[in-house]
Amino acid sequence: MNELRVERGHFPDGWAQLVIADVHLAVRRPPDDPLLDRLRQAAGAGPDPGAESGLDPLLDALVEQGVRRLPDFVAVHATERRVVARGAACADVQGPGTTALVRAAPRQVWADVVVDVSAERVVLSGESGNQPEPAPAAELVSESGADREPDPEPAAGPDRRDDAPRAGATAAELTGPPPSYDHLFGATQHGRPPWPEPVDDSDDSGASSTDERPS
Repeated sequence: MNELRVERGHFPDGWAQLVIADVHLAVRRPPDDPLLDRLRQAAGAGPDPGAESGLDPLLDALVEQGVRRLPDFVAVHATERRVVARGAACADVQGPGTTALVRAAPRQVWADVVVDVSAERVVLSGESGNQPEPAPAAELVSESGADREPDPEPAAGPDRRDDAPRAGATAAELTGPPPSYDHLFGATQHGRPPWPEPVDDSDDSGASSTDERPS
């Protein structure tokens, strides 16, 4: 596997660079920051039997104070062709027919890639500002209001009646069925004459009539 050629691009004030063997590092720290000594020791300690990559000891030293205090950086292992970038640092990978920018996305801890064998060189650079702000919440929604499916109708429950009046209902619909409406058989009673009143066949004397039965 061919070794990557690592070059320095543009870095504003406030960035420090280290080159130790195959490891190239640019970190957003002043030259007298104590972190740089620990990074030199980690990068120059030689192969670590417990590490999968020659950059792992360097990454351990960078995060030893926690992710929230992790500085912006870009690191390259030229032999392994591994590139790790965070924050305002990036790596421009170039080669015949190959151009790619390695940079962490907003809110991503870092970008970690292995460069294709067709790439020949990588140019490291950094910015004075922070990462671009993430897109507004409205732009993160996959469906716009016009294209979004309507919300499903809530299921009937104790707090919702199925026979509630709908929007735009007529006066007749709002008044409901007539009093004689049968909800099981429909309007079977509507329009029929009222039932006859029961007949009181008792006479004025208080005697009650009896049924005549054949003897």
